[in-house]
Amino acid sequence: MRRRSSLPAALVMALVSGCLAVLGLVRPAGALEVSMTGQPETYVMSFVEAEVLGFDGVSLGMAMDEVEALAADKYPGAPRAWGEDPVQGITLLGVALERLAPFPDGPIFGPASITYVFGATSKRLIGINLNWYVDGDATPEQRHAILELGKAYVTQLLRYAWDPFELFRGLLLGPNTVLLFSGSDTAGRRVEVIADGVPLDVITLPEGTVEHRPVEGGPARLRVALTARPEEHDVFALPEGSF
Repeated sequence: MRRRSSLPAALVMALVSGCLAVLGLVRPAGALEVSMTGQPETYVMSFVEAEVLGFDGVSLGMAMDEVEALAADKYPGAPRAWGEDPVQGITLLGVALERLAPFPDGPIFGPASITYVFGATSKRLIGINLNWYVDGDATPEQRHAILELGKAYVTQLLRYAWDPFELFRGLLLGPNTVLLFSGSDTAGRRVEVIADGVPLDVITLPEGTVEHRPVEGGPARLRVALTARPEEHDVFALPEGSF
């Protein structure tokens, strides 16, 4: 039997946002607003086809026990906790970390968390959600570090060839929330990179007006969401005719 323990507050938030990422609920609304804030100025393109496979040796599609064993091996001593969404039937494993790099030899920032999301029917890994965060009132330096971390990760992603019809960059999701990158590989697996609580230079289209949006206070966060099949949700649903 898997042990479900009380979760650190930051890990609870990571589990919740992990559910949202798997369900593909991140969508811009209202007027089209874009921002180049947090976008890399230069990057190297390899033209190798993109593949969204997993993170740090944990692959989408793995079984619960496989993921739990790998998490214990890769992050010894890090708090881990199982949880579940009783409505959608998905199971989640959260890991709280002091620091984490988004890719090998990449910049390290913390605190951070990893949430592994398992399908209601398959019981296999259908999503991985990575969070780096500053709770309370983040300093300008911390907000800058969050943006730089996101920029470094996007720079790595842009090396690869993505489905051109499923590639989005710099879309505004809120006053200080920006979708730095969203892309799908040819198998339909998706990665999204979102920075929240950061100052932005915003362009409103089609007018082309530019506005600087400072941050009035509060936390800052970077989220990377890896999803196996965002359009085919492996969650609980009532059978047709239940009502």
